[in-house]
Amino acid sequence: MDSWTLLGDWTLHINEYHYNKLGYPEIGPPISIVDDDVTPPTIDLGWGGNEDHVETTDEFAYIYWTSILITDYESNLKEVVYFVDDEEDYRYRYIGGFPPTFIHDIDFPDAIGTHAIRVEATNADNDRASDSQTAIKTQTVNIIDDDDEPPIIEIISAPTIVWDNESSFYINFTISDYSGINPNTVSVMLDNENNLADLLTLERIEVEVTKSNYIYNLFFNVDHLDIGIHKLNITAWDKDNDRGRVNDDLNNTEIFEFTVKDDDKTNPVITELWTTTPINDSIEFFYIYVNATDKSGIAYAYAVFDGDIYPGVYIDGYYQIKMITPDIFGEYEIPVAVYDTDFDRSLDRGSTMMRIALIYEDDDKDPPEITYVYTGDGTDENPGRIIFSATDASGIVSSTNPIFYVSSKLGTYYFSFTAVDGDQDRPWDELSATLTISITIVDDDTIVPVITYVYDGDGTDGNPGTITFFASDASGIAGEAIITYEVPSELGLHEFTFTAEDADNDRLDDSLSTTLTVSITIVDDDTGHPNVFNLIIHDDILNVFITFDTLDDGSGDDQGISIIKILINGECVSIYFSLDIEVTFDFVIDNNWIMQIGDHQVVIEIWDADDDRDGDILSTIIMESFEGTFLELRDYVVWEIDQLIEEIQNSPEDVWGGPAGNRKNTMINKLTVLKEMILSDTFTAAYEKLLHDIKPKLTGLNTKEYEEEWGNGVFKNPWVEDEEFQEHLRLLINELLTNIQILIENC
Repeated sequence: MDSWTLLGDWTLHINEYHYNKLGYPEIGPPISIVDDDVTPPTIDLGWGGNEDHVETTDEFAYIYWTSILITDYESNLKEVVYFVDDEEDYRYRYIGGFPPTFIHDIDFPDAIGTHAIRVEATNADNDRASDSQTAIKTQTVNIIDDDDEPPIIEIISAPTIVWDNESSFYINFTISDYSGINPNTVSVMLDNENNLADLLTLERIEVEVTKSNYIYNLFFNVDHLDIGIHKLNITAWDKDNDRGRVNDDLNNTEIFEFTVKDDDKTNPVITELWTTTPINDSIEFFYIYVNATDKSGIAYAYAVFDGDIYPGVYIDGYYQIKMITPDIFGEYEIPVAVYDTDFDRSLDRGSTMMRIALIYEDDDKDPPEITYVYTGDGTDENPGRIIFSATDASGIVSSTNPIFYVSSKLGTYYFSFTAVDGDQDRPWDELSATLTISITIVDDDTIVPVITYVYDGDGTDGNPGTITFFASDASGIAGEAIITYEVPSELGLHEFTFTAEDADNDRLDDSLSTTLTVSITIVDDDTGHPNVFNLIIHDDILNVFITFDTLDDGSGDDQGISIIKILINGECVSIYFSLDIEVTFDFVIDNNWIMQIGDHQVVIEIWDADDDRDGDILSTIIMESFEGTFLELRDYVVWEIDQLIEEIQNSPEDVWGGPAGNRKNTMINKLTVLKEMILSDTFTAAYEKLLHDIKPKLTGLNTKEYEEEWGNGVFKNPWVEDEEFQEHLRLLINELLTNIQILIENC
């Protein structure tokens, strides 16, 4: 049957189709229906001891909260709703399952006043309509302001009167408040102005004296303060920000007045003022002297004249004012001003002005005086010059050319001179004067020059000599009076011409001239070739020796041999310049042909000393030869090995790696064996030993004489480690390898 949920007593009747054993309809026992859950949920507000009313300040209100604990173990929970100040703040309905416990935290508002928290909880007893039960719990909290007083600003020390000659002063004050002071809010306003960066400096001298007390120094720059009363506003805000952005913090402003007074209200007193008067235009400057006193001292003095300001310089107890003289003569009154040193502020300084009289007049009214001197004699030989001079009390500042040279042309000439005096103290102040004179010139000479000559040669190309001409004239010779010509050594006829002009050049076309021509014939003085005899040529492994006798049988000053040139196989090997008259000549020439077996042609060219002119020298050519042999070649290779042994013996220890002494001795033994192989004509074996045994150890290279690599081209552990010495040995060994190859090819 269906469940019954209505409360009360009930009887169960069996319908007519059900009978008991006796044949009567069946009736059940009576049934009573009761509620299984008659209690609402339990609500516990944890903060404040579950009291209905609590009280706190706004300083701590923001950290308080109510912890809600709701339980219903009979039917579990269905819905929880809580209200803050009658406004629903939270609602939770359980869907799909009903827990017996609900826990939640509720934050209190931080606004000043009384606030109510109401919690409503409904259980899940839903057996029948209106079967669930609801519990309601209310708690109130009263929040009061913990700090309702503004900050206290107290002036500790501050002057009420400030003199403007003080560079600065300070005001010391404290700021305190129960909630503490926000240092970033401390501000200062002076005379209703906020932009005070160049006027004052605010300094907190202690970060925090107590929790809520700060001390400040306020420094003022007096230079920027005007005379008079100034009002200072100091404003500060406390830290009472318990309620966030609800304007909980308070501020206060302290007003302080101080007066700035002038320390010097008097102007300077001029005690002395003088100058030199009258002055004239001969001077460029004049001076005014002034002395003055003042309570603050004198800063500077100056004078004003013609719109220009002239500053004074303090020297020896006075101000000296240097001034430019006027442009116009007359009497003047010059204002002179002095200023005190009261520079405490703008427009603070005092000044006094007085006038001093000055007379200005001219110093020179006379023009220059002009004189002259004539240095000539009135002829075209000595027309002379005119020298003007001028004098003046003020001196001469300018003039025309003071020196005139009289022309040598015949005739009469006029000369003028103008001078300007030095009285230029002002525009158009100078005076001038002019003098003009005349000079007449006549001629003085009409005779031509006389020419003679002397020849000191013998007419040969060995002594062609010189010819000297001599000229004379009553007026002298223009140019050279004596001139010498060298006679050429070239054969043939030579002519020499000399023209002389007298020195009568006083004017154009005034001089006279004459000409003399002399002829001289030159012949050769030597036509014989040099003679050569006793010629001997021989060689060894190092040198070629050439010896011979020669002489030149010419006559005159050019006897003997001048040049000897020797060529071997067409190559010039020696050029000898003979300085004295020599007969026997010995030449020792490096045997660069030792490695060339066979005959070598020798050409000897000999020139005599007859070189009086181009093409005058005569020569003789002798041709001979000497033979290069195989044995000489072998001996030369042995000599090269000995040279290499000597290089090893004399090498420093530090070019060798490892035990230098042992390696040097071992290498000398190897080279000695190499020399014995050459002497025994085992040239190929000697070549291989030098190439594969000796060269790698001395150079670090596995290369042939022309640097062709064998192996990898590098010997890893050379005995010689100095690169410069390795390179030196490489060159010697490559030449030795080349020469052994020649022995191999010719054996």
